[in-house]
Amino acid sequence: MRDKLRYDPETGDFFWLIDSPRTKIGQRAGWLNDSGYRLISVNSKKYRAHHLAWYFTYGVFPANQLDHINGTRDDNRISNLREATDAQNRQNMAKRSDNKSGYIGVYWASWANKWRAEIAASGVKRKLGYFDTIDDAVTAYLAAKAKIHQFHPTPVTR
Repeated sequence: MRDKLRYDPETGDFFWLIDSPRTKIGQRAGWLNDSGYRLISVNSKKYRAHHLAWYFTYGVFPANQLDHINGTRDDNRISNLREATDAQNRQNMAKRSDNKSGYIGVYWASWANKWRAEIAASGVKRKLGYFDTIDDAVTAYLAAKAKIHQFHPTPVTR
């Protein structure tokens, strides 16, 4: 692979070292999939760019999952990558697309006419309570996250 691609650890980008019908020397390699990860096809096999970044840096593919520390799936700088278990990687999730509060772990409970806060860890959801204000619910979530999510104690902002 090293004869076909060059990795820049400062930018996280890969560049082609070869010409082919679809690539030119120096052209940025890969494309973004629907989930926002950069894929690169080498010898008819697709690789996630962050896995290739790990391989180019350490000489082996990661044993576990890789976590993008800042939550940006196309930021493949080696300084932004770390090995993680599935449970650890879930601590770095963005808010869901159907989230209406604007905050991870905070929901409007219409049946109670209050804000509800909850957090999940190791597949277990923990209810943090019902709150009169959204600020109180966010504060409860952030306090629980700092205590429970030690791998990634602050929420992703994106």
